[in-house]
Amino acid sequence: MMKTPMLFLGILGLTLWVRAISLAQETTGEVVLVGPLKVEDLLDLPGWFGPEFTQAQLSGVVIDFLNQEMPPDVDIICILGTWCDDSKRDVPRMLAVLQRIKGFDPHKMRMIGVDREKRSPGGEAEKFGVTRVPTFIIRRGGEEIGRIVEKPVLTLEADLLAIIRGQKLVAPPPPELQPPEEPHQPPVPPEDPAKPVEGEIRTDEPVRPDGSVPSPPR
Repeated sequence: MMKTPMLFLGILGLTLWVRAISLAQETTGEVVLVGPLKVEDLLDLPGWFGPEFTQAQLSGVVIDFLNQEMPPDVDIICILGTWCDDSKRDVPRMLAVLQRIKGFDPHKMRMIGVDREKRSPGGEAEKFGVTRVPTFIIRRGGEEIGRIVEKPVLTLEADLLAIIRGQKLVAPPPPELQPPEEPHQPPVPPEDPAKPVEGEIRTDEPVRPDGSVPSPPR
């Protein structure tokens, strides 16, 4: 008997949440899509699939390694925000990477949209412990083997390859933390052995048989 009221309250809460998102779209002009998404849902959104997709400069060497080493049972869960600049930049770029991996269906990357509070109807962000977007969760055989959070350490393709290999990437220190370069010092020419050092008495006369050195001329 209690299931019907609880179901009604759940539907009412979801309706109010969707209305709040719609109101945010009307007042801010941003598009907030939540729940499962397809590429087609993102194509016409402002700021999506720009030069980062059409002119993506990917490492051919890394892509070759991905073509050789990508296991067939890998899939990706992508938690994104259609309002998020990082998502607009990296989700299309990740799709560009996946399109270049032979035999890998880009549809194996499941995309979930969340609002600014990281909420979605299915609660995926909470389920996977996602607090920043985009988050790419790389899985093999249904088990997570790594993730790329907000932005890659190196590049998306290099980070993906490292996760597939089980390697750990370490980000280089920011420029302000890198040790300063030593100022360039010109080489010091070697001293001329024939040039007397200040305070040194030199003579070309041979040493006397008794081992003494003749006194310099006065």
